[in-house]
Amino acid sequence: MFTVEERDWARDRILELARADKRLIAAAFVGSLADETGQSDRWSDIDLTFALDDGVSMEEVLADWTSTVQKELKAIHLFDLPYQSTVYRVFLLPHALQMDLSFTPRKDFRPYGPKFRLIYGQAGEPKYPETALPRHMFGLAVHHLVRARICLERNKLWQCAYWINETRNQILALACLDKGLPSSYGRGFDSLPLEVLKPLERTQVGSVEPSALIEAIRGLIDGLLQNSGSAGDLVESLRPQLGMIGSYRGVTMVRRCAWSSLSDDPLMLRYHDEEWGVPVHRDRTLFEFLILEGAQAGLSWQTILNKRENYRKAFDRFDAAKVAKYNKSDVKRLLANPGIVRNRLKIGATITNAKRLLEVQREFGSFNKYVWGFVDGKPIKHGFTALREIPATTKESDAMSKDLRKRGFSFVGPTICYAFMQAVGMVNDHTRECFRYNRV
Repeated sequence: MFTVEERDWARDRILELARADKRLIAAAFVGSLADETGQSDRWSDIDLTFALDDGVSMEEVLADWTSTVQKELKAIHLFDLPYQSTVYRVFLLPHALQMDLSFTPRKDFRPYGPKFRLIYGQAGEPKYPETALPRHMFGLAVHHLVRARICLERNKLWQCAYWINETRNQILALACLDKGLPSSYGRGFDSLPLEVLKPLERTQVGSVEPSALIEAIRGLIDGLLQNSGSAGDLVESLRPQLGMIGSYRGVTMVRRCAWSSLSDDPLMLRYHDEEWGVPVHRDRTLFEFLILEGAQAGLSWQTILNKRENYRKAFDRFDAAKVAKYNKSDVKRLLANPGIVRNRLKIGATITNAKRLLEVQREFGSFNKYVWGFVDGKPIKHGFTALREIPATTKESDAMSKDLRKRGFSFVGPTICYAFMQAVGMVNDHTRECFRYNRV
């Protein structure tokens, strides 16, 4: 591949030739070379634009310059890209260095985007094209999904994979618009947060087997619904059609909360489908979730879920009366157990919390009665439509955390308390699209 020195030499030579060509009355850097600091990425190509003087033939200039760069730089002409009155001519130089030269009549020579830095001559006032509307992008994504599904039915599997890739690009572009990032040519994709990108990983088609393609289509439907942004008004009206697109040979898609799609681990899916958000009233199970949520601090829930059975064995199936009696030898035993999180503070907090829980039981009759009092004894059912809408804390979790800490509990901050409330069904934070939303 080309070096920076090779690129800079070629760029300077082109500008030298341009200044000597009286037909080219202005020039500018565009793309990454237009950075105001003059700095460019190691892999930036050459992207220059020129203004043609009045009366100059575009065809002659293109022919002359193509001949010149072929002789001077051993460039190979790849293709042309006309845009309004401008013609972009793309070349490939030795060592795979791309060079884009564009030519525009004087009257139309102006910035058409923010990445434009004048080198010499004059340019007109900026005229940026209108930004694509979210509704338009959403519509294109739905169109591409329909094409993907029809190709699957026709057994046009490679074409189906093509439309799957096009759909994913539209969804990512839609997410970029929503977050104020560049949406064209994938420029903003790598700046999107993990909660947008991770679920879409499963839409990367690893094979053209029908089962893989339909799973990708289902993942795209989830991704589109999660990233509908200001085009969300279309979701309700298109829900029946999206359901049809996600159904294949009698198998209807199951939509889940986006966080459960961050892993394809059956354990995580089973936890989401069978436990998360289901109201819990048994003191021992409540104690288990309180300890596990505290153990998660600084870690992923997947990590804790994988260690859950080890925790049950290590802590006497979360029998608070037994855990409260643990001594130094028990702490030493636990610190040597690779099946749990071997953090001295978290282990100590588990023993302390067991003691405090017994005190709460004596005062309130049960730990269940105490914790459910923070939501007046019944689940709070939210109606969130996307993962990003779900808060990290609420006034209820703040109050619970404050009272628990006052009573001597540890690892019970507002965020941990809210995660606990979600897990034991004190709040229903399944998103509206999730099949569990109306079942818990």
